[in-house]
Amino acid sequence: MVALTNGTEVIRLVEKAIRNPGRYRRVIVSSPFLDDVGAELLSRLFNATRNGLLVTVLTRPEVASRYGAFMSQRPRNVELFMPPGLHAKCYVLVGRVAADSEAIVTSSNLTAAGTGRNWEVGISVRGDSEPLIASLSALLIGSSRRRGESKKW
Repeated sequence: MVALTNGTEVIRLVEKAIRNPGRYRRVIVSSPFLDDVGAELLSRLFNATRNGLLVTVLTRPEVASRYGAFMSQRPRNVELFMPPGLHAKCYVLVGRVAADSEAIVTSSNLTAAGTGRNWEVGISVRGDSEPLIASLSALLIGSSRRRGESKKW
């Protein structure tokens, strides 16, 4: 299923993984900008990884530096990539079963403004769009690992 979405749906998507981490193999958060609201949500997501959930975060180097203490204390199954020039805002849940997979490609950063105050728009795909979700996941992670200037923290 493909649907239009707004910034509040980003929070809903991440909250799903926090509430039911056992349903998902991986969560990918690609947000060039974070603020304290986004960092708090990521902290809660990081705590959910104790159930075997793998989390990949892509953000700009200057944002990772701002939240350096928080990012450096993340669990081992949380990857952080910092591709310079990152502009993509994508949020992906890869389900243990295809029907649970979901992704949002949007204009929303993981900030209070991007998920609440601003007028944002995006596209959400669910379950029956598993090939698209798998391709998006591979693109985000593969590009981050391949780019020579992308650093894994």
